[in-house]
Amino acid sequence: MPTEPELLMDAQNWVAKWPEAVGHTAMLSAFSMADNYWNADCWYLMSDGLADDPSQCLEFIQSRIRNNERVPVIHAVGFFPHNVNDNFEGRRYLKELAALTGGSFQEYDKHLQRIYQEGVGFVNLDPRTVHPADVPEREWVEAQLKAERKRNLRLGIFERLEVTMTRIQVGDDDVYMREAEGMGWGGGREGGVAQLKAERKKNLRLGIFEHLEVTMTRIQ
Repeated sequence: MPTEPELLMDAQNWVAKWPEAVGHTAMLSAFSMADNYWNADCWYLMSDGLADDPSQCLEFIQSRIRNNERVPVIHAVGFFPHNVNDNFEGRRYLKELAALTGGSFQEYDKHLQRIYQEGVGFVNLDPRTVHPADVPEREWVEAQLKAERKRNLRLGIFERLEVTMTRIQVGDDDVYMREAEGMGWGGGREGGVAQLKAERKKNLRLGIFEHLEVTMTRIQ
């Protein structure tokens, strides 16, 4: 599967359904299974780094380096307990694996999300900084986008994120029109409604989420 921005949400939904991790971590077994997929560009390792067999895993990689064999690029994502120190052994281990294979390391932060902005790419967003009044609309947009992405996957349709977002926006124009007319923007305010639509499309493209009333107030 290609590593494209529009697949991020589907990956997040998949990870969110994982059962709670309990018990031991036989990481070398996971390495052996992943090693069967020679066409994989890289491995993504999501762990707290507290493997039962860390030295064996390192030797698995190091022996390949010594023998000039193919070495998997490992991108590690650390899931650590709250407030662990910088010298936490799981963090050190995952960093070492990533550095040894030419991969990358980052830590999971439940308070940090990344949204896609056209022409910019992924940018960080802390949900705690979102104004409470904007939350319902943001959740609605995310729900619509999620539903469309799932439908596309089910039907075998592959399109860029911007295309999906545009389709959602265009399909919702009638809703905005009815709401705007109900708030006194109908009749002789056709130009105002067109401006409202354009502003709503710009907001969606830039990842800006605000109530319809706020948008109307800004352009009045």
